[in-house]
Amino acid sequence: MDDWRGFTLIELLVVLVVLSILSTITYPAMMSWAKRAEHRMEVYNLVGWLHEAKIEAIKTNSFVVIEAKPNGYSIFMDDSEAPGEAGDWLRQPGERQLVECRFKDGLTLASNFPNNKARFSSRPGITAGRFIIDMHRSKMDVIINAVGRIRVE
Repeated sequence: MDDWRGFTLIELLVVLVVLSILSTITYPAMMSWAKRAEHRMEVYNLVGWLHEAKIEAIKTNSFVVIEAKPNGYSIFMDDSEAPGEAGDWLRQPGERQLVECRFKDGLTLASNFPNNKARFSSRPGITAGRFIIDMHRSKMDVIINAVGRIRVE
């Protein structure tokens, strides 16, 4: 009987108790980490779409409007063929939408652009401003300077 191999029931129970205590302690930190990662992901998705909008405006020689909404954003080509409608900052029928993004619960978007809208064009210069993505106590700013450079703060 001296060649028993394996674990006793007591040893297994001790290991399970230790694992449950460790998981109870680390769960809140892991959930907080996951929320921060989700927040950063949304910020960098916005940055990617802003770069795409800037490239599209230059490539097509037209306006591309970024509209901040409380729960997301919309990016569309502002190049309507109808007279007097191109460049009016409003999405008209026939204008191509690049993206319509809705955030998950807990994230909000604000900006300091007039009417919560920014616009890229093929010409240099843009009204400088920032988009602020807020998640409860954590905020990240996506800043666009007057020459169109995009950065995260």
